[in-house]
Amino acid sequence: MAFPPEFVVQFSCVFAMFLIWFFSLVPIRRAQSLHEEGYDNSNPRDQYTKLSDWGKRAVAAANNTFEGLAFFSIAVFTQAFSRFLQPASGKDDNKIRTVVDIICIIYIILRLVKKKFFFLKNIVFVIFLFFQKLI
Repeated sequence: MAFPPEFVVQFSCVFAMFLIWFFSLVPIRRAQSLHEEGYDNSNPRDQYTKLSDWGKRAVAAANNTFEGLAFFSIAVFTQAFSRFLQPASGKDDNKIRTVVDIICIIYIILRLVKKKFFFLKNIVFVIFLFFQKLI
């Protein structure tokens, strides 16, 4: 069963967030391969503590991205499934969906440029959560 087309933007943003997390693993693997002992297949997490400074920062960034993926996905899916359980009127539903689509897109954009707009990204996320309570 396919999901309704009105959720394409929101679910695409969740997939984009997954891709951001997946590609944030590349610097970690690079740092592990450059380590003097090479990549440690038996204990890769123990190797994280032995990485260079940029390798440790890459691990922290990937962990932060995964945490953001989890909370963002929960927020999007909660909003989407709440539409199934309690559908709004057509006009209100279009307004809500448009606002949520815009917030999802803004979150992904700010996640990509998070160093400069870290505070603004968190404000958008809090607004999204507050908006959930109003629905």
